[in-house]
Amino acid sequence: MIIILFSLYRFVNYGSVVRDCNYTTQDIAVPSELSSGYLQTTQPTTKITNFNDTCLDGVFSEGSKIVETKYASNYKLNTGAEISDISVGTKFWIVGIKEVTKHGISTIDSGSGPTHNLILKDTEGKIYLLTTVGLGINDSDRFMSFIDKEGNSTILGPDNFIDYNNFSSFKFELDL
Repeated sequence: MIIILFSLYRFVNYGSVVRDCNYTTQDIAVPSELSSGYLQTTQPTTKITNFNDTCLDGVFSEGSKIVETKYASNYKLNTGAEISDISVGTKFWIVGIKEVTKHGISTIDSGSGPTHNLILKDTEGKIYLLTTVGLGINDSDRFMSFIDKEGNSTILGPDNFIDYNNFSSFKFELDL
């Protein structure tokens, strides 16, 4: 009976009896239009350090997360992470994309996804995670721009990365 209850508990929380995380990740190739340009902050932005997520294997053992400044305090309250500012004009290059799919009871608040996370590298070689759905729901909240190889700049938002007709695929569009 205890084994059945324990298995049921794990299934409800993790969506599996054997998995230790409530989500799974998959690496996605960076589209050429993204790898040929770079991202640049357009507003003061926040870096969350001591953000350690063991479910984001490998690339994130010592990474930081980039978030909109007004939401940074949520991380400090919940995880004890350290918060510092990223100045306007800071450049990042996209070196990877992680697709994250949630499982178990955690899908109640926002669905299973997937969501897409850009793995970024700054000029010093430090690694960062930027969740595409966190790029600013409102136009005034958007804090990151994409500069293409010709030098054209586009302020990014979640819509640049979400395909509302096909949530299971990664999409990037500059012209919305």
